Amino acid sequence: MNVLCTGMSGSGRTSYVNAVRRHAEAHGRRLHVFDVREIMFHLAHERGDDLQEETVLDVFPTALGAYRAAAMERILAAVRDLPADEPWLIVTHATFSWNYSVVPGLDVYYLTQLQPDAYVTITDGILAIRQRLTEERWRTVTINNLLWWRDVERSATEMMAAWQRKPHFLIGRKQGPDTLFRLMFEPRTPTAYLSYPMTHFEGADLFTKLENFRQELREHVVVFDPAAVDDYSMDRDAAIGFSDGSATAR
Repeated sequence: MNVLCTGMSGSGRTSYVNAVRRHAEAHGRRLHVFDVREIMFHLAHERGDDLQEETVLDVFPTALGAYRAAAMERILAAVRDLPADEPWLIVTHATFSWNYSVVPGLDVYYLTQLQPDAYVTITDGILAIRQRLTEERWRTVTINNLLWWRDVERSATEMMAAWQRKPHFLIGRKQGPDTLFRLMFEPRTPTAYLSYPMTHFEGADLFTKLENFRQELREHVVVFDPAAVDDYSMDRDAAIGFSDGSATAR
């Protein structure tokens, strides 16, 4: 299965996809990963252009579109040369949020040319997302801004998938790489959403039973767990970023 994967800044989409690639290699499977952002910057530097993370969205829209189109042309040529049994995964933004406006991250022309088998959005809890945004350009971004962008990113990707009549999956980053790996390499495996009253779940015994049931269910289906997106906890392994402009990064 070939996949187009999206995710807002701070979602950890790139590290998640790289974990999926390593997981595939560990299972003797080859997965080709193409990061649109990385290829855009590589092409700009090849031309001697000073394209910087901090100011990339301030670039004249026509020039930015040209960089993106050049990156997609390179990706399109690469995927067409791949053997049929070697899947690919393209990582990109569906949208950018900049100066209180939405900037599209993809051109529908290339979606038509690529024809991915599925669309995936990587997401995470909103505090963990805010925590990862440590660069200066994110200093004044608020939690409300990020909540809005997170929903726009999911919605835009979902619309892309619906337009092409392809499935769309929303994956919490904390689910681990096996979720996307199984979607790609075991496409006939059924999927299930694990629904339970999270706010009323108390006691170690109940959590133990839930975990046992979750593990048993995973032996038969690909499980989507709502607990993988926790809006009230932070990422233990990430640096502490600016909190609505009031904290400093370390």
